[in-house]
Amino acid sequence: MERPIQPNEVRFIVETAEFTIEKNVAKYLAFPQESSAEDTAKEPIAITTVTSHHFAFILRYLKYMAAGNNGTTPLTEFELNYFAECSAEYLDEISNAANTLNIGGMVARIALYKQPENIQIEDAYADMSQYDDFVIVVSSNGKKFKVPVELARASDTLRDVIGSAVVTEIPTQVPTDHLRAIFPYLPWLLSEEGIKATAARKLQVDKYAEDKEKFKDDKNKLEKLWLNTPLVAGFETKYWEGIANRGEHQYMYLEEISSSIDYLAIITMFYGVCRAIANLVKGKTPDDIRINYNLPKPVEVDDDDAAAIDAAANAAE
Repeated sequence: MERPIQPNEVRFIVETAEFTIEKNVAKYLAFPQESSAEDTAKEPIAITTVTSHHFAFILRYLKYMAAGNNGTTPLTEFELNYFAECSAEYLDEISNAANTLNIGGMVARIALYKQPENIQIEDAYADMSQYDDFVIVVSSNGKKFKVPVELARASDTLRDVIGSAVVTEIPTQVPTDHLRAIFPYLPWLLSEEGIKATAARKLQVDKYAEDKEKFKDDKNKLEKLWLNTPLVAGFETKYWEGIANRGEHQYMYLEEISSSIDYLAIITMFYGVCRAIANLVKGKTPDDIRINYNLPKPVEVDDDDAAAIDAAANAAE
C-alpha cells in the first residue's frame, strides 16, 4: 500500500517514476506555488519537462542545497565529486534539465565546475613521495588523476601513449569509479609476487592460443583448460573480493570492471578478474546467478512451443 503524502512532503510524478520529497527540498523546483499546502500534500505534481533519471540526479543536489549549502565559492568537495560523476555530455544534459526546472543556483555551479581551473587533479595514491615522474590520467567523466609513470606503464594502452610523445594528460574511456578501483592493484604488479603472476599468466596466454586451435572442435575441453592459473592467495583474493562487494550485483560489477581493465590492457589484472568472476559462478545454481546478474526469470513455454523453437534452431543450422 502506498504511503500517504505527509503535510511536509510533496510527491512528483516524472515519466513513470514517483518521487516523494520534503517541501524544503521541493521549494527549489518550479512547480505550481499557488496551490495550497493542503492541496499540494494530497495530489502528486506531474513534471513532463525532464526525464526521471535526470530528476533523480538533480534531487541529490537539491537535498545538498536544502542543507544550507547555497553556492559558496570555490566549489565544495561534495560538488567536485558530485559533478565528476558525469561525462561532459551528461553534465550538459543535467544543466539543461536544471535550467528547465528553474534551479538557477545549480546551473551556475555547473558552469563554474566546467571552468578548467576547477577540474582538480586527484593523487592516485596517498603516498606519492617515492615516485619522481607522473602523468595525468583523465577518466571518461573528466576526473583527473596524477599517476606515477612506472605504475601507469602497467597498462599497455597508457604505456603506448607515454612512449610515443611527451604528454601531460591521457584521456581514457574508463569511468572515475573504475579507475579508483584499478589503481590499488598496480603497485602489487611491481612486487615480486605480482611479477611472478604476470610471468605465469603470459605463459598461459601463449598456451591458450595453442589450445584454442588444438581444441577448436571441443569447446568444453578448452573451457576446462582456460584460466587454470588461480588467483594469488593473499592480496589478490582479498582485492577481488573487495571489488565485487562494491556493486549491488557482484558479477555485473566485476564484468563492468573487466571491460575497463581490457581497455587499459593490463593483462595480469584482466585474467585475475576473469578468474574472480569464474570463482563467483562456480558452484552456484542458475537461480543464484540470475539474482546476481539481475536477470529476469526465464519465460516458461509448453511442449509444442519448445518443439517449434528447436525445429527453428535446427533449420537455421
